[in-house]
Amino acid sequence: MRTLLGLAPYFRRHAGAFSAGLAAAVLADLFALLPPQVLARAVDAVAGPTAGGSGRPGAEVPGALAQSAVLLVLLVAAAGVATWAARRLLLGTSRLVERELQSEVYARLLRLPTSAHERLRAGDVFARLTSDLSAVRDVLGPGLMHATEAVTYAVVATALMLATSPLLTLYALAPLPFLAVASAWSGAVTHRLARVSQEAYAAVAQRAGTGFAAIRVIQAFRREEAERATFRALDEAYVRATLTLARVRAIYLPVVAGLPGLAVAGVLWAGGREVMEGRVGYGALAAFVWYVLKMVSPLVAFGWVVTLGERGAASLERLRELLAEPVEDPGGPPPATPAPARGLLEWRGITLARGTGAAPSPVLRDLTLRIEPGSFVALVGPVGAGKSTLLATVPRLVEPPRGAVFLDGRDAREWPLGDLRAAATLVAQDPFLFGASVRENLLLARPGASPEEVARAAEEAGLGPDLASAWPQGLDTVVGERGVTVSGGQRQRIALARALLADPPVLLLDDVLSSLDAETAAGVLARLRERRRGRTTLLATHRLQAAAAADEVVVLSEGRVVERGPHAALRSRSGPPGPYGRMLERARMEEEIAAR
Repeated sequence: MRTLLGLAPYFRRHAGAFSAGLAAAVLADLFALLPPQVLARAVDAVAGPTAGGSGRPGAEVPGALAQSAVLLVLLVAAAGVATWAARRLLLGTSRLVERELQSEVYARLLRLPTSAHERLRAGDVFARLTSDLSAVRDVLGPGLMHATEAVTYAVVATALMLATSPLLTLYALAPLPFLAVASAWSGAVTHRLARVSQEAYAAVAQRAGTGFAAIRVIQAFRREEAERATFRALDEAYVRATLTLARVRAIYLPVVAGLPGLAVAGVLWAGGREVMEGRVGYGALAAFVWYVLKMVSPLVAFGWVVTLGERGAASLERLRELLAEPVEDPGGPPPATPAPARGLLEWRGITLARGTGAAPSPVLRDLTLRIEPGSFVALVGPVGAGKSTLLATVPRLVEPPRGAVFLDGRDAREWPLGDLRAAATLVAQDPFLFGASVRENLLLARPGASPEEVARAAEEAGLGPDLASAWPQGLDTVVGERGVTVSGGQRQRIALARALLADPPVLLLDDVLSSLDAETAAGVLARLRERRRGRTTLLATHRLQAAAAADEVVVLSEGRVVERGPHAALRSRSGPPGPYGRMLERARMEEEIAAR
């Protein structure tokens, strides 16, 4: 019941198909319940003359048997047609609901903030999009169909049996209390075990995905056997959970299937006495036995439906947890005539903590910074200084507090999220590439770009030599899943070209030169400066040669701005060297040591 209530919106959306399917299922069950009545008439027609003492059936009996046979054939055919219609409607509609629910969950995932994706496990999300959705679909399709069959059989067959003999009905229904107890036990245990099983499956999927993604690291450090052992342990935990669930069903289903056998024994014992005493006819007794035997399948199906329903309920809970995740704040409504962003960036006393636990450590500490439009600014500082986080707050890939980050004087939290990310594009140090061609990866930023614009962005990002020699197919070269067939430097330049094709007013580069050699990096920087066309560019880097090419250098330490100014001024400042001067001195000493 919990599952069906949670799926009420989908029932309303497909009310016509579900109603028609349920009506067809009820008709199929009604047609299947009428043959015992025809059988009873046929048996009474044959037994009547014998009971009267002649020992031979009357002349009208063959005609009655022929009519009964024809009627049975018609009822079976009608039941088959109705069953086909019920399966087509209910199973087909359950597939539609599965697709809609899957689309809804995936759409929710796309709108979750970066913090949620950092917390969620990929394997668990995959399990919810596959096996959990299948479990919910099974409730809506076969589960609903078999539940209808069980209810229809129970109500109609009981009414027909009561009309014939209340005493025999009592014998036939005597096992039902035991069935109710067994179902309650099975349902409670199955719900708990189903969730454990699904979470164990999620852990297996997570480990498999991680293993495939990190296969080069695993092989490089000869960790194949250790990884295999870890995966085997997770897989064994999943198998144990599944087998425990199967054992519960293995206990429950034989109990459900065996109860009708006891009912048949009681009906035959009491029914025989009723026939001998003339209170029940031969045909009625035959019909009773048929009804009890026909109840076996619905009762077994009912047990399966209980198990299915509890698994579906557990899966729906997991899906609804995902759907309840808060999505990104979309910001204010877009203006009627949006003006292009100028590129003025401001951080006003921002303090931001990231991480998990009761007291996550601050990454940015009361940081104030202003970047003028069209500036080319380098952010430098030690690892953990807050450079990446600072950049990520502009397009709100890391959600800043209100009143802390501004673009063109407007709070980033007030910008429509789509407009904000169109104005400020972030290129990560370890970018993601799709398993497609270089051209397709670039066109992700602007699908309508012309071939000339794509080629120009690739050239500006320093991909010219690769297109000329390393990639015989040029921009149509396939880079492999996650860009595995290209080098780290090529991945960074493809990602940079993708951002340049978008041509945003603000370009945020998070150490995108780290995998490039000095000559290539210098060429990329020179082209960025030449063709920036008033674009505001922030480059977080550990390469001090790259910082030297910027208009201004901002030095961060422990989440604060500790120094800023042009490279030349910071390098030649009087007195003891400042943080940037010490960084230059350290870099010079490292170069001298490396040259020895």
